[in-house]
Amino acid sequence: MRPRVLMGLLLGLVATPGLANALGENVPRPAIPLALHGVFATDPAGCRRQDHDGRIEITEREVRFYESTARPDQLLELPGGAVVIWADVEGEDAGWNELLAFLPAPNGGLVRLIASDGHAGPSRVDYVRCPGARR
Repeated sequence: MRPRVLMGLLLGLVATPGLANALGENVPRPAIPLALHGVFATDPAGCRRQDHDGRIEITEREVRFYESTARPDQLLELPGGAVVIWADVEGEDAGWNELLAFLPAPNGGLVRLIASDGHAGPSRVDYVRCPGARR
């Protein structure tokens, strides 16, 4: 997909951030596709430690990473299995909105694209699928 088209889709996706929060918790949140469900880590050691800061767990309704939980407010599925999520995130005694982008990796792992953390430019994090994690 061309970068301009992808950027347009992302801008449309985030046009109404916090929609589920604004309407209340009874509003159904979008489900994260089954292909992304599982436990992933930046290295095999992270699979063995629940407290590893490079560990991420994705279920139908949330993404858990480090000390935070992200719940989809809006979700966009793209060709090739990529998923972009505008999420309400809570953790470390704070709440915020964050754009999460995930791509399935050919080896069964996961790639997370990070637009910016406010201090650095775009980045990419590669994860391995943890043994025993469902697919």
